[in-house]
Amino acid sequence: MNNEQKIKSVVENGKFNIATYESFVSTIGLKKLWNYFIQYLLNKGIDSFSKNIIDFYDIGRLYEIGLAVENKNIKKQAGKYFTPNDISQLMAELLIENQHVTSIADVGCGCGNLIIDVLDKIKKRSPEEFKNLSGQIYLYDIDKTALKICVARINVLFGIPSDKIHIIHGDFLSKKTKLPLNCYVISNPPYSKVLEIKQDWEFKESITQSKDLYIGFIEKIIKKAKKAVIISPQSYIVGNNFSSIRNVLNEFGSGEIYSFDNVPGTIFNGKKAGVFNTNTSNGVRASILTFNRTKEKGYRLTHLIRFKSEQRQDIVNISYLKNQLGNHVQNLIQPLKCFKELEDFVYSLKSEETISSLLETNGDQHNECFRINVNSSARYFIIGSVKKLNRGGTFSLYAKDEQSFYKLYALLNSSYAYLWWRMMDGGILLPKSLILRIPLPEQLDLNAKIISLCKEMIEEENCFLVYKKNAGALQESIKFPVSYREILNKELFGDYPFELVHSNKEIY
Repeated sequence: MNNEQKIKSVVENGKFNIATYESFVSTIGLKKLWNYFIQYLLNKGIDSFSKNIIDFYDIGRLYEIGLAVENKNIKKQAGKYFTPNDISQLMAELLIENQHVTSIADVGCGCGNLIIDVLDKIKKRSPEEFKNLSGQIYLYDIDKTALKICVARINVLFGIPSDKIHIIHGDFLSKKTKLPLNCYVISNPPYSKVLEIKQDWEFKESITQSKDLYIGFIEKIIKKAKKAVIISPQSYIVGNNFSSIRNVLNEFGSGEIYSFDNVPGTIFNGKKAGVFNTNTSNGVRASILTFNRTKEKGYRLTHLIRFKSEQRQDIVNISYLKNQLGNHVQNLIQPLKCFKELEDFVYSLKSEETISSLLETNGDQHNECFRINVNSSARYFIIGSVKKLNRGGTFSLYAKDEQSFYKLYALLNSSYAYLWWRMMDGGILLPKSLILRIPLPEQLDLNAKIISLCKEMIEEENCFLVYKKNAGALQESIKFPVSYREILNKELFGDYPFELVHSNKEIY
């Protein structure tokens, strides 16, 4: 029995599963195995494929597993991530809303979830618009097998023959690879570090600065597309080393940016295939960028959306997400992922001073009486303490005098510093450099109640110690009662809904 007969026997006898799939990938190879699957799909149709192999809309996930089995090093370098079905449908909605689509490109198409959802939504709303797209569909990928899968899926689902589809196999960043001007683009670009800037790449400034492959894709798309919807890490609106791409975004048009945390739920739903460590969850903090080529400039942003898995259906919803967009149009020089309910507060802060102005400037000569220790792990709140905690990942700040000490202690243990961290970063760790850049509120006057509360908290730090095991060692932290933070917020800033920034869910 040859390889094809073995696969056929397993599939037709209803014995195909992930274990047999991984075994076939290891013995036959991914390319040959998927050549068989593609032919099976074309010959037998969607229903038979879904019944005997895998659901038609989960083909991308199965292929990603195969990539990891065949060579997880190559998969990691390629930065391929399957786009969940609900996300691809959302992105398709965002792309075509209020648009008459005349040409469509899927850059880094993979197995085709994104392009399929775009075509499906266009066909349902306007058969004439869908018909006119014949000959105006462009698929880009460096993976020839993935391209074949994508084309086959479009063929069996929509009846569009392969000779009516522009199939571009190769390096998208190369000058030789052309993207039609003013086309509509949807993309889940590859996420990996760039080890070498290639000579034949068309645009290099942003990718040279960031060393992130997805940035090169965004830049080329933005400079060519009429409209684009791109899902990527949200790092490009966080780091200083992404200023070039933000300049490009602002120069060429306007849009919206929807940003998502990765706990408790994650936009890239499910597990990573082929990871090298024990953390198998997908840790990407994703964003969905919508770009429009317009004379108007600027972007509206959401806050860093944090949701529980059971809320996913309500969160991955175009109406809900649009309602989270801030009212303030930003130029992306320093993007702020601000809750719209807190925009009035944030944009009322005019001081040019930062928290660094509260600190000593005497080099290594510190007054230990004014030291505040900060835990760099700030998942749901920031704690500044006089007590030096028994844990890794801390840094110390030294206030320049007693008044500055209490100001610093109050700002750290209120919601203020945490709000700015979530707006400017919100990553895994709280950098000391970020704390120093936080604006210092104007006329920050400490009344007797605030100073009294700070003294009480300092005295009670040992009463609220908590411990969590990490990497085999207990990590000591402090968890003050929420009432302390609420009092500080009210006394320092008045009645604003700061509780929003500490929640681990969106909808109550």
